[in-house]
Amino acid sequence: MTETQRRIWQFVKDFTATNKTSPNYREIADHMKMTVGAIQHHVPLMKERGWLMHTDGRPNSFVALDVEEKA
Repeated sequence: MTETQRRIWQFVKDFTATNKTSPNYREIADHMKMTVGAIQHHVPLMKERGWLMHTDGRPNSFVALDVEEKA
């Protein structure tokens, strides 16, 4: 997991715990000071690697999974 991906993962985890809903791409991008396009690049990779999981019911809704550091 890159440092950027770790920060995205931590933000999603913290945001979800606080707000009981996952952040959208804009909220992640604003927090990370990145473009939405950059977030749209990282999130699918993180889902593929098992760090984020899609949740049903809302488009672009996902949760951070509890994972050990993976390469």
